[in-house]
Amino acid sequence: MPALEHFNPARSRNRVQFVPARSLVVNSLAMVNVFSAGQELVRWEVTAISDEGPYRLGVYHAGGAIVEYFPSVPAALQRERELENLFTGGRAAYEPVAMAAGR
Repeated sequence: MPALEHFNPARSRNRVQFVPARSLVVNSLAMVNVFSAGQELVRWEVTAISDEGPYRLGVYHAGGAIVEYFPSVPAALQRERELENLFTGGRAAYEPVAMAAGR
């Protein structure tokens, strides 16, 4: 079997451009979580406003939203714990299993 011979070398049909790749690093910090306050799920998030702070705490519930700003993440998380205790403390009598069983 004869070998394939190319009499006309292939030419590039496309132009190649060298463009620096964009960074895949996310420049903002965000933490998101939920907790149960009775029959309601409450969502909270801590977001960095800039690379060095301040940090925004947002707590979203059926009645609206609580938004506060803090100089550090630990301060925002401490406040989140305080708010979570307020939400869950007022509804501590709610027991999903007991309610499902009709008790």
